[in-house]
Amino acid sequence: MVLVHGPWLLPSSWDRWAKLFEEAGYTALTPGWPDDPETVEEAKRHPEVFAGKTIGEIAAHYHGIIGDLDKKQAILGQSFGGLLAQILAGRGSRAQLWRSARHPSGVSCRSRSRR
Repeated sequence: MVLVHGPWLLPSSWDRWAKLFEEAGYTALTPGWPDDPETVEEAKRHPEVFAGKTIGEIAAHYHGIIGDLDKKQAILGQSFGGLLAQILAGRGSRAQLWRSARHPSGVSCRSRSRR
């Protein structure tokens, strides 16, 4: 599973979901956007790191990560991360795509498409 977060979030926003997927026997990857801070505290000290990134740069960053994987993956994107997941699927990723319009903290995925 590749879990793609939306803007103003960090990979840690997926921690509970990553644990759930790993307990079910999947490998869960929660890569951040380029130059994401490591912690919420660091993000609060330096919010400017979130600015100035283009959709293309972020998608290319994820495409590079996914391209290095050995196995077919599923991509789950939340909010703007759902758009990024669709872009990645459109770039030829061998992934099964899941999209959620709302934060995954208490909802199930809304739709999927096979690529």
